[in-house]
Amino acid sequence: MELSENELINIILSKRPDLTRDKLFMMIEDKVNEYKISRKTAIYLIMIELGISIKSPIERRVKFAELIEGLSNINIIGRILWLKPTEKYNDVILTRGGIMDESAILPILFWGRSIEDLKDEGVFEGSIIEIHGAYTRSSLSGGLEIHVPKRSLIKQYKGDIVFPEYTKFLIPLNADLSRSTLTNVYGKVLSGLRRKIVKVDGESVEMASFLLGYSDIFKRVVLWRKVINEYQWVSPGQNIIIFLGRVKVNKFGDVEIHINRNSYIIEDKSIEVPLILKDSDLKSIKPGLNLLRVYGMVVSKGITRYLPDRNRYTQSILIADEEKEATLVLIDDAIKKLHDVSEGDVLAISLFRASVKGDAIYIFCDDTTILEKVDKTLDVRLKIKEVTINKITLEDKIINIAAKLVDGPFKIGEFADIKYYIAEDQDGTPFKLILRGDLTRYTKDEIKVGDNIYIKAGYVDITPLLFGGDMPSIRLRAYSTIYKLK
Repeated sequence: MELSENELINIILSKRPDLTRDKLFMMIEDKVNEYKISRKTAIYLIMIELGISIKSPIERRVKFAELIEGLSNINIIGRILWLKPTEKYNDVILTRGGIMDESAILPILFWGRSIEDLKDEGVFEGSIIEIHGAYTRSSLSGGLEIHVPKRSLIKQYKGDIVFPEYTKFLIPLNADLSRSTLTNVYGKVLSGLRRKIVKVDGESVEMASFLLGYSDIFKRVVLWRKVINEYQWVSPGQNIIIFLGRVKVNKFGDVEIHINRNSYIIEDKSIEVPLILKDSDLKSIKPGLNLLRVYGMVVSKGITRYLPDRNRYTQSILIADEEKEATLVLIDDAIKKLHDVSEGDVLAISLFRASVKGDAIYIFCDDTTILEKVDKTLDVRLKIKEVTINKITLEDKIINIAAKLVDGPFKIGEFADIKYYIAEDQDGTPFKLILRGDLTRYTKDEIKVGDNIYIKAGYVDITPLLFGGDMPSIRLRAYSTIYKLK
């Protein structure tokens, strides 16, 4: 790096203690006036006359914050933070890592050296080393890299430089990242790793992402190609640190953190990551992740189902508050959390994903969702009445009804998975019982045509009530259940 005028003057004064600063300034001014040149050129001429040379880059240490692209033959000293498994790049072995000094954290690439080779030279996580003969390059994503060719000299540093902890360079996820290119950031993992294939310049590329949170915000972390396999261990609830994540703004204007080959992620249970969950109500739920705490009274509880295509168990619970109702979709371990809840219990649901389809709200609860049974009173607007078909009004969205299963099942159009049975209520009024799948999704009893049944939390199709024509219809939802009557 080019030295400033003040640095050059200090070098001269350190080499020639017989010169005073005032005397040196007079010498500089004389040169400027004599040759009509700049002060810096005058200083260099004086150094040549006095026989003072400047150490070359290989002789003097350069701090990481001073580095720019295109430097060669530089000398650095730093602490190794991580080393990744050795790979091959264009038939040359390469070991990637991270290194820090007192000014910055940078990626470092060791060419022609395996992890075993580096260990033999005293290079391992936590070691402080000095390297002679490194160079700098810019990565494809624009970040600065330190490259160490095979010819470079590496040795353990025995001097007295004291490096800070790497935590000096960390910032929380809720900091303003919009002006950063690379960041060292920490937060709490809020979702599992979701993988998919996307098109990039006509090429099919694997991409994965997860959500990271801090306080009352969250951001998406995006991983590409082979990097995905390095971080399959990432799971909800972990407190993690991302080193050298690339900051990007997506097409919606949201800041994302992209993980490339130079990035590094670790779990750190010692860091504190607060999450602020605001109390809210069901009508305030938005599609996607909600950093909210909502309350709902259990209205109906469906049976547990196994989904073989996804290899998971689910259970749906209908909840309601003063103004709205929603369906909780419990996934795997979340089912165990609420195994003992009953109708009338009030639940607090925090940190969840949601889907909003028209007037319907679905709250997806996995192992990251906080589910609690609380001592709270809700004046729930939704009332489920036990009725017969002719007693149903337009205000009855969900009902309980006793009936006899008369005939079926029959397919509905081309929808092979949606079917209906003909049933009649206790007054002898027929209706359609519409369901997805078969009856085993809604009952633990063995039910067949001719049985008397009790339908709990059936959803009323109001179209026949309004316009007539077809017979009335009751739809079974995932939170509905059927019991066989004796």
